[in-house]
Amino acid sequence: MKNLKQIIKEEYQKILKEQNQSGLIKTLRIRKVHGDFDCGSNNLTSLKGAPSSINKGFFCDQNNLTSLEGAPSSVGGDFDCSGNEHLTSLKGAPRTVNDFDCSGANLTSLEGAPSSVN
Repeated sequence: MKNLKQIIKEEYQKILKEQNQSGLIKTLRIRKVHGDFDCGSNNLTSLKGAPSSINKGFFCDQNNLTSLEGAPSSVGGDFDCSGNEHLTSLKGAPRTVNDFDCSGANLTSLEGAPSSVN
């Protein structure tokens, strides 16, 4: 089972190979994504290592998340964490999003939900 950091590292290594560059990536931290970021359907249990800012949508649906801790603090588009049936809390969710989908989660409270959904 891969974690989010491993997935990002593998994608970055593919990009380096395509550009004929080489080297081992020891530390990779993507802070801002200009566009969508989709890490859905990867059996993730944590969002640790996720970018901190996404100017469009963030999709972490259909994983095995138990928490949204580590999710981006800023999402300019949709935030989709649907289908994470082990998710019981929205703590760690971004404060403002365009659309928020947490269907299929077993939430015990809405604490931590975005304060503004456009």
